[in-house]
Amino acid sequence: MKQQAVNKTPSQLMQEKYKTARYNLLLMLILTVVNIVLFFTGSETMFLFSASIPYYSICVGWMLGALSLLVIGAVVLIAFLICWLLSKKHYGWMIAALVLFVLDTLGTVYLYSGNLTEGIFDLAIHVWVLVYLVLGVINGYKLAHAPQEPIEAYPVEPTAEQLMYADPNVYAQPTAAVPTAPAAVDPAPTEPAPADAPATLNGEEIE
Repeated sequence: MKQQAVNKTPSQLMQEKYKTARYNLLLMLILTVVNIVLFFTGSETMFLFSASIPYYSICVGWMLGALSLLVIGAVVLIAFLICWLLSKKHYGWMIAALVLFVLDTLGTVYLYSGNLTEGIFDLAIHVWVLVYLVLGVINGYKLAHAPQEPIEAYPVEPTAEQLMYADPNVYAQPTAAVPTAPAAVDPAPTEPAPADAPATLNGEEIE
């Protein structure tokens, strides 16, 4: 595992940390909805990895018949969902999710202000989510402002269709020059002797 982490580029490591932040945001949203469903089914089970404001707004609003609280809880849930969906495109929505969850954490502290030890686990989970959201914002910012890494170009083999319809000179393989033998040089022609010239033998004139 360490060897794989070493081989990853800084951009890949930042992308993984950003994806982890989005995963924690989605998990928190899902468990919040699950807690609300469990409340309506009469179950006493409750997951801690969830948002407090939408949960208590909807639950208390339902018990008291307060429409305003129901609307607040639904709006916060929808806002978290929008932040998660759009954070894939831009880290600015991760900042919005962080702001919302900071407000939710402050609301949780207020709920347990009378007895913080009772909500110690809930607060610890909120801090956990906050840490990952902060890391998501930091790495999202770095990814958005990081210089693009050079892309290595690799030769691409032409397909059979390209070879069939393309200009044959485009994909023609260069052939090595074949050395040629030097052209034969004809010996210098000799001039025939004049007809009236005397015959000679070993340099002596023959009569």
